[in-house]
Amino acid sequence: MRECILIERERIAKRVAELGEEITRAMGAAGIADFDFLWLAEGAFVFAADLARKIDMPMRIMSLKVSSYGDALESGGSPEYSQDFSVHAGRHVLLVDDVLDSGLTARAIMGEIEKSGAKSARLCVLFEKLSSARTPGIEADFTGFKIGKEFIFGYGLDCARKFRNLPDVHKIISEDGRG
Repeated sequence: MRECILIERERIAKRVAELGEEITRAMGAAGIADFDFLWLAEGAFVFAADLARKIDMPMRIMSLKVSSYGDALESGGSPEYSQDFSVHAGRHVLLVDDVLDSGLTARAIMGEIEKSGAKSARLCVLFEKLSSARTPGIEADFTGFKIGKEFIFGYGLDCARKFRNLPDVHKIISEDGRG
């Protein structure tokens, strides 16, 4: 496997701090005093931990174990998860994910949050893949970086369940030398 660094840790840290400020401002402007910060395990764990510390308002932090990739390099379609979403009834929810790709996972989870009786649901992603076939109606409210279709790993994201511990985000380089 050939790879290279796509985004260095310093650039990630700067953007995560900016996202925290954006979320704090947007929630405050909407009259939201506190909310549920629901992050998707496992890929978003580093991003979620860093982001939560940059948001300057009260929140309940929760995780949801979900998977749509497994060992593959592309989303496998329907996400697998189990969660009692009723804990979000009457609450504002910020769903935090690592990558918005096809949008199937985000659509499924956002749908469950809305069905639970949550007051509102917003989506924050570290990466939005621009060249993906996106599920209609799924857009992130807060986005860290917009990227192409390359497979990325590091900073919590895995490649075949490895490399989550890398501090920078890497991309796989194809045999023809393109990302």
